[in-house]
Amino acid sequence: YWRDWSSDVCSSDLRTSGPVVVRSMQDFEKEYGTYGADYTLHQHVRTFFEEGGVRAVVQRIVGGDAEVGAVNLQDADSDTCITLTAANAGDWSGDVSATVTVDGGEFSISITLDGVEVLSGTGLTSPAEAITLVNNSIPHLLVATPGASDNNPDNQTEPLTAGDDDLAGLGDSDFVTALDSFGEDYGTGAVAAPEKYGSTIWNGLKSHAVEYRRVAICAFDPDATASQAISSASAYG
Repeated sequence: YWRDWSSDVCSSDLRTSGPVVVRSMQDFEKEYGTYGADYTLHQHVRTFFEEGGVRAVVQRIVGGDAEVGAVNLQDADSDTCITLTAANAGDWSGDVSATVTVDGGEFSISITLDGVEVLSGTGLTSPAEAITLVNNSIPHLLVATPGASDNNPDNQTEPLTAGDDDLAGLGDSDFVTALDSFGEDYGTGAVAAPEKYGSTIWNGLKSHAVEYRRVAICAFDPDATASQAISSASAYG
């Protein structure tokens, strides 16, 4: 039973800048996105809250060659006036799109993620205003920087390029090292690395739990039988 525990989760979703405390699925989805069939952290966190959990601390890691997506917004002369760069690496940025609509000497900007509008600004009169709006409103998604042109952007709808997690560049030891992000300040609770299993992961979780007086939750190969899981767990009493 998870109530009043914090779950320290190390896995692969949106944010990479450090642990993020979330207190609801709304918090989680704001930082890490909605359900995706290619990873299970969303389901793990949903179960945590459905079972009475009140605070989850989530850390995402990526490989050393990870890349962030970006797009250049251009003026009427096809010169870049604003660059939008994904706040974190991963192909999720390919689902972000920016639309600029010009109205006389003003313009509006709309940012969507998976087709859902996450930012809308109207009555903008300069690239600097748009840059400030983006950076103050959705810093967990995008970083806006000025281009070479000081002119306002022209009418356009542009998607960001897709970044890359470089998950192939990660080994089990990288996930264990990432556990160091969850220091003493987070208090007691449970620690897990969803989707990761094997002796390196299990030993790392156990050592972390002993050091910080937490409970280690170990995952198993989804193809393992119950007897195989019990056998593997017997060495970690």
